[in-house]
Amino acid sequence: MTPHGSLRVLLADDHAIVRRGVAQLLVEFGAASGVFEAETGREALALASCGPFGATRRACRC
Repeated sequence: MTPHGSLRVLLADDHAIVRRGVAQLLVEFGAASGVFEAETGREALALASCGPFGATRRACRC
């Protein structure tokens, strides 16, 4: 279990408004210390090298 606000999150979604909304909520509520966003599966794989991540969310057509 990670301390409150120390979670690094990778969001992969082809809808920018969804990515930005989820990222904003995580940051505003102090649930994440870092939120990384990807529009495609390929971008998500490239960002994965910046890990480790405590959580990921994927919903994109690859």
